[in-house]
Amino acid sequence: MKALNMISLFTILCLCFAGIVSAQTAGYQLQMKKGLDQAKTLTTAIDLENTAVYFERISMNEKNQWLPMYYAAFYNFLAGLKTMTTPKEADKIFDKSMAQITQAGLIKPNESEILALKGQISYMQMAIDPSGRYQIYIPQAKGELDSAASLNPANPRVDFINGQQLYYTPEQYGGGKAAARPILQQAVNKFKTFKPATDLSPAWGETQAKTLLDLSK
Repeated sequence: MKALNMISLFTILCLCFAGIVSAQTAGYQLQMKKGLDQAKTLTTAIDLENTAVYFERISMNEKNQWLPMYYAAFYNFLAGLKTMTTPKEADKIFDKSMAQITQAGLIKPNESEILALKGQISYMQMAIDPSGRYQIYIPQAKGELDSAASLNPANPRVDFINGQQLYYTPEQYGGGKAAARPILQQAVNKFKTFKPATDLSPAWGETQAKTLLDLSK
């Protein structure tokens, strides 16, 4: 009888623990979806930076989840793009974005999405001062994107980022519309069949890839 009671108590404790974990998971997902939904309508650098702070706060409570810090880095990256007319300000934001995506990589090593975003950020860090930074940031970006591609050849964001970089690179340096077109086409083709691992997983880039592809023709 005592053994039966112990088994019953153990079962109850397990069920309670499972319920707590389930509630925590649901709360995390709701917070993430709320942030991602709100971000769809943002247009200003300050709003994007505030969204990055929102995801950074989630990360502080979800230390084993890489996506909150990934999105903190992503929205800071977008904020940096909005401030490119003031390079010093943009540089600070890109540095913060890189620090955050590096932190995400410590939580989830060898993740294609993390390395792809690192490559994108590296390209923009180079763009702040192309003549002074080319030799450092271009090899870094290419290495990150090559690693992202090897980890997940189906990741369309790798091709989009590479195609975008070629599109904006002058023809005399190996870039231009003609050079970018097949890479962008490859990205668009991959987006047609790509399915994010979860509802919270990165899914950005398709619209931009299609737009650049159309402009390259």
